[in-house]
Amino acid sequence: MTFAARFKRSLTIWIGFGCAGLYWAVAPFLPTNVQTEWLRVFMIVLGFAIVASCVKAIRSLTLADQPVSAQQYILGTFFRELGLLGSAMWLLVWRGAGFPPWMVVSNINAFCLWLVVLGQAFVLMAPRDQERTPPAVRWPQLAALVGISVVLGYLLLVLRPDFRLVASWLQTCLPVN
Repeated sequence: MTFAARFKRSLTIWIGFGCAGLYWAVAPFLPTNVQTEWLRVFMIVLGFAIVASCVKAIRSLTLADQPVSAQQYILGTFFRELGLLGSAMWLLVWRGAGFPPWMVVSNINAFCLWLVVLGQAFVLMAPRDQERTPPAVRWPQLAALVGISVVLGYLLLVLRPDFRLVASWLQTCLPVN
């Protein structure tokens, strides 16, 4: 079977690209700042879930012989998610402290966040056939994570706690401009 034929028959690819395109169907109806902040909340919750699912695999890197590619996949996934998680949390704190939205908010940035959220969801749903990869999270877990994201988003984005004290503390502790 040719690549094109396999591509046409892949339900996963069509669902993935359909979900990616769904962003552009919704984007014109929501303010960009609102989209970006909500997508960051989803990134935080899904990122925590992926990092937590990698902990056992990270531990196994030092305990068992594994192929180099498996170790790189595990560590790469862990670092990618840790970086995305840190970035999302960092930007939400600064936004909550009055950071100007024009510096981080655009439809292109929000679309990239949407792709990250989709990627995280696909990583969580992927079947795991070998011990070398993190355990799979299925639809019920994904639904629970979406619920947690909505609650966290409400707490952070609707109730809008003031993060000026946190931002001030960060400025004294870290070389932040």
